[in-house]
Amino acid sequence: MGKKSCTSEIFEYINLEFPKKDRRMKKLILAALFAQSLFAFPFFGSSIYKKSELTENYLKSKKALDEDQFANSLRRRNYLKDRFVFQFGWGSKAGAFGSEKKELAQGALGFTAEYIFSWGVFGSFSTWGSLASVAQTKDISFPDNEPELGGGNVWKLGLTHYFFSKYVLHPSISVSYGTVYFGNQRLLYGLESEATPKTVRESFTGDNVGVLDLVTQEGFQIDLGITYLDYQWYYLTFNIGYAFVTNDNSVVTVVRADDRFNPTSEAERTSTHYIAAKDNSLGTEHFVVGFGVGFALPDMFPDVTELRRREREDARGNISWYR
Repeated sequence: MGKKSCTSEIFEYINLEFPKKDRRMKKLILAALFAQSLFAFPFFGSSIYKKSELTENYLKSKKALDEDQFANSLRRRNYLKDRFVFQFGWGSKAGAFGSEKKELAQGALGFTAEYIFSWGVFGSFSTWGSLASVAQTKDISFPDNEPELGGGNVWKLGLTHYFFSKYVLHPSISVSYGTVYFGNQRLLYGLESEATPKTVRESFTGDNVGVLDLVTQEGFQIDLGITYLDYQWYYLTFNIGYAFVTNDNSVVTVVRADDRFNPTSEAERTSTHYIAAKDNSLGTEHFVVGFGVGFALPDMFPDVTELRRREREDARGNISWYR
């Protein structure tokens, strides 16, 4: 009998390990293996070379050098073609920018997933989404560091237009929507009226008031950025921008129930409460900054020339004379 292939051995192992009553689990595992192979194909596509071609003589030949020169030429170069980037960062694009410098103390560290693609004559664009976590922490501005500042999650979705795809530094402009700013509920003293049932109050006895909840603002944000990205994996970005609030959760409007014995207009029964700042909201416009570092996958859909270049690069890395 001929030698069994690796795939045959895997299938045989699955058939032996799974009895008939567990066929459903076997099908799930086979489906997972198939899905994994589909996902890996763009990165580890089948080679267009024969093994015999990747010899030392071939790699030293003028043909191989000419192909390298063409593959790396400025005319073909595009660092922003079909790149998937995973990023960690703080502020702006990666997360929300906090009030009163609390963003540094609370650590609004965000994770961003971004897909960069080329759109013909219109240039390079990307779609991205970010989720950041604001940690609960002590507030040193209060005696005995009480109460604590509550934490939570902030988010953002955006679209970016990159410039200069043939060079390693890429200016960009981004438009996004999501959490653009955050703060915490302010502490109420004495007989001040509550803004919401969740508002923290300090009693006359001075008991611990607990945690001041996170207050967020959602809106649109425009960022100007500069990004470093070439064919390697490392990704660096810095952004500055301006945010416009459309959903201000720091302002609460309360409408009291009407008294049937002494009816009043709705305007007289309506009052505005500011739960994050006294006599004001957190603001309707904000200047924001941020930075991020990340890991960029190679071109997910390389053409034939790029596949040949990668094949030669890998072969040279495995030959002792080339090291």
